[in-house]
Amino acid sequence: MKDVAESSGGAYATLGVKNFGPIALGEVELRPLTVFSGRSDTGKSWFASLIYALFKSRHSYNPWLQEIADIADNPSISYPENPASWAADMEKDNPVELSDSDRRILKQVLEGANRNLRRDEILRCFGLSRPNDLVRNGSEGGMRIEVRYPSRNKTTEPNYCLIAGNRENSEEWKCEVDLSDSMRPNFSKYMYNNKRMQDYLDISSADSSQNDHDSYAEIKRIMLEATLRVLLFENTDYVWYLPADRGGIMHSHQVIVSSLIQNAARSGIDMNSHGASLSGILADFLETLVALSNERSMFRGLGLPNKAEFESELARNMEENLLGGRVKIEKTAVNFPRFTWTPADWKAPLALANASTMITELVPLVLYLRHCVQKGDVLILEEPEAHLHPEAHVGILRQAADWARAGIRVVLTTHSDWVIHELSNVVGEAHESPGEGLAIEDVGLWRFVKQSRKGGSAIEEIPWVMENGGYDTGYMDVAANQQNRWADIAGDDE
Repeated sequence: MKDVAESSGGAYATLGVKNFGPIALGEVELRPLTVFSGRSDTGKSWFASLIYALFKSRHSYNPWLQEIADIADNPSISYPENPASWAADMEKDNPVELSDSDRRILKQVLEGANRNLRRDEILRCFGLSRPNDLVRNGSEGGMRIEVRYPSRNKTTEPNYCLIAGNRENSEEWKCEVDLSDSMRPNFSKYMYNNKRMQDYLDISSADSSQNDHDSYAEIKRIMLEATLRVLLFENTDYVWYLPADRGGIMHSHQVIVSSLIQNAARSGIDMNSHGASLSGILADFLETLVALSNERSMFRGLGLPNKAEFESELARNMEENLLGGRVKIEKTAVNFPRFTWTPADWKAPLALANASTMITELVPLVLYLRHCVQKGDVLILEEPEAHLHPEAHVGILRQAADWARAGIRVVLTTHSDWVIHELSNVVGEAHESPGEGLAIEDVGLWRFVKQSRKGGSAIEEIPWVMENGGYDTGYMDVAANQQNRWADIAGDDE
């Protein structure tokens, strides 16, 4: 673990929900390694899916530009209020102070775009038709989703919250944005290096009739685009979701893709389709697998880099330490990928249909690490322990710690006692020997708990306590009940 890059450390965002799906109330600080535990049906996957949808919606570049165009074409808006003073701040690399008018207009475009684009992406990912289908059954109030970023992070978007009415009110869906009084220095640098902007600012600083300038409408558009580009895109990291039952999907993907993926277009789910439909998360997973066979596939808006650049130490470590062999992609005659696994002592590859379920569960993870995931990205992995021997439960958690140390932001959902125990060990290593393991501030364990009286589930953070063996797995009652039943059985025999 010493040879991978250090993570950024600490929380990078806080996500809170109220009356969201099965969750009554809860808040999670997303850290380099974030783990969700708890019983089934408590909302772990819902919360993980929400993280995916919120990060994914930041990549909807063209719809954002349409929002910008609608605002910029409004003749009553004169944004920014004082471009000459902006130019002076830019030259000095100072934060650009926003006037009341600037803040009002920027808040308007951010709230409008957030309201529409976040809604559409959340519904796509969950495969739902209206926001109020996300509201918890039986809740008295509406739903609230709140996203906050740490003040020390100067490159992220503003804080915001999304609000929906109760389940009966299908119309209410709004966004509130908390915008600071000034833009970040990296924003001013971006604007100052924009030649079209600089040409205009040079003129407008000496031109008192700047509002009559022929290109003023275009300058408004440039400034709005640049503002949103910095706040939402320039430092946006990608998010990847590997759903549960990856083995089953890998075994059957060649059969189901042709009949299903066409009904799950990236623009959304057609709920009236006569064919089977997919959630956006599963559609994205299948689409990524298909795209891996095409070197011209578009990831991050760019063509895939040369295959020699794909080689990832993290992917190789997984192959060597967990799979015991090499994962390869073969292109078929119809340009559809065929995935194979070659055991370490074999010469010929083995089709996944003939490999163990453990291999088919882990193959997509190796592929994502090699071809898709980069430093700074968010990688969400459901039930990494599925179909794995307990020894491999320990190994996959240690791999996840390596990913976090390499700068990947990892979110795991788990039911494994061994995974959580090894999480305790990883934090304990850092506690005893700084530079090893993962520091306690870089790890978060959150348990989803059913509330019998109030209905719905709550989310609680589980602290790491040296004297208690690290993290409380929450499984001791299960073990105690088993032992008590055996004691009763053994006692009856006596």
